Amino acid sequence: MSDSHRRLLLQGLGTALGAAILPGCATHATPPIAQGDTPAALAQLRHWLDERMRRNPQANLSVAVLDGDTVALAGGYGMANPDRMLSATELTRYRAGSISKVFTALAALQLSEQGRLNLDAPLSDVLPGFRMRSRFAQAEPVTPRHIMRHRAGLPSDWAQGMWSDAPEPFARLTNHLQDEYLAAPPGQSYAYSNVGFSLLGAAIEHITGEPFAQWVHHQLLQPLSMPSSAFEIAPPSGLLAAACFDPKGRMEPEPGLRDLPAGGLNTTVLDLLQLARLWFNQGRMGGRQILSPASITTMQTAPQWPSLADSANVGLGWHLLDEEFDGVSPLLWHAGGTPHHHAQLMLLPQLKLAVAVMSSTAGAGESTQEVALKALSLMVQARVGKDPKRLLRQGVDPAYPPATLSAYTGRYDTPMGVVRLQAQGQQVQASLGNQRVALVRRADGYLRVSARLLGLIPLDMGTLGEVTFNRHDSADGQAWLIARRRGRFTLVGTRLEPVPIPTAWKSRLGTYRYGGEDAYLASQIQGARVYIEDGLVLAELSAAGESTCLALAPVNDHEAIIRGLGRGRGDTVHARADGSGTVLLYGGMRFVRQGQA
Repeated sequence: MSDSHRRLLLQGLGTALGAAILPGCATHATPPIAQGDTPAALAQLRHWLDERMRRNPQANLSVAVLDGDTVALAGGYGMANPDRMLSATELTRYRAGSISKVFTALAALQLSEQGRLNLDAPLSDVLPGFRMRSRFAQAEPVTPRHIMRHRAGLPSDWAQGMWSDAPEPFARLTNHLQDEYLAAPPGQSYAYSNVGFSLLGAAIEHITGEPFAQWVHHQLLQPLSMPSSAFEIAPPSGLLAAACFDPKGRMEPEPGLRDLPAGGLNTTVLDLLQLARLWFNQGRMGGRQILSPASITTMQTAPQWPSLADSANVGLGWHLLDEEFDGVSPLLWHAGGTPHHHAQLMLLPQLKLAVAVMSSTAGAGESTQEVALKALSLMVQARVGKDPKRLLRQGVDPAYPPATLSAYTGRYDTPMGVVRLQAQGQQVQASLGNQRVALVRRADGYLRVSARLLGLIPLDMGTLGEVTFNRHDSADGQAWLIARRRGRFTLVGTRLEPVPIPTAWKSRLGTYRYGGEDAYLASQIQGARVYIEDGLVLAELSAAGESTCLALAPVNDHEAIIRGLGRGRGDTVHARADGSGTVLLYGGMRFVRQGQA
């Protein structure tokens, strides 16, 4: 299931380093759309979709656009199932992934309105057996509201057993977490967590006395008239189900999912738009008040956080984006991603516009996002009579004066892993693994990504070309890598300084293999390597053909935390010695050392 806010807003430095040349979004001029000319907007969208999908024939995709109470566009591209000769349509069923979290949040708000769930009381009050260890003195307890805002301080994932055709009940996560540590003080920082929403689902089960999937079906999916939708362990099945494809269009299976409340909704683009209808009608559907207008407002409202390190705008279940469109914000957004399925749901309540996009082709996450934003942009233009995209902010922000080039040198933790920056002449070289990108100084003193074909011809960087980077020192002396795209600056990296390394951790350097019993993880994880470089303990995990490098900070001889801010950071790595030798435990996964450094 996909992380959210920073990738969408910034197409950040880690994304830039993920490929030698990025395929920037085309910016061909299109005829202006007059206010009220919705047919022209839809015609442009159909033409754009036809051209785009013609260039990517191996992918499938379904899309639906809601204009007020009317489905203005609905259809599909590519094959849903070649074996059955079924094309993708608006009725094709996909896995919605993390969009499921919005429905779990809705269920929690329903129980809150009924007086059965206090959003600000300790989660342990309604979830017996939930407890975790903490390194934070006098920290707040984990609450349902913290979970729905992704500020509960919980680990991001419990990977062991997450993907399985016959998983254990997700409520048993409470057993696994009892000996684990909180990753951060609850209520203080944003870090996306699937674990949190699974625990919230377990609390809903305990309160209602019914299985989560059954309760949500009766209380939400049926009242919302979503006949093709269900929370299920297995991916969609049946005549209208989308098969799963690798990036080259070859069919392959996808395992089931344990964490139903976090990502188990199977649905269609048309069914997803029913959620938008609920929003536009202030919580009322089919003559029934499913959720109060006050709860609707609460879910789409984010507190103002004073710290740049915690600037993600998150309501309850929704991410709120105000950088994309000028004067019609906020944009309510959630994405979903599983090994193959990708989904986007975007709502503009102010204009009563919404779009849903789904695909079952691995690697199609950015594509579904681009389609959703394009559809919404054209529809907004038809409403307001002008290009709705927020203008790029130019010039220096006095709060963040440009840093000198030499100040950038160092290693930074980013959402994509550890990045090394090195000032060289009039630019900064950024390295992630064996990928390198040049950051060059703009006239205003900020940096931008530069890419040239054969070192000579500038390449179109798409939305990444809109991003500028800067280094900023916080009041407590922490050095941050920050980025600006259209709207505000946001944090994309924290500089890593050397920390003391106990002898016990120096003795654990070397290569590791996955030694657990999870068949899916065993098929995906190639191995791990722990090493020391520039005074940092680094752990490089290779999985699914990609490598991610994380920095560890030992807290004692047997435990280390993953350094940085955001998803997966602050989680604990445990070191053990057993009959297999040196063992590292993380997220339930077991890694056994194969060779010393």
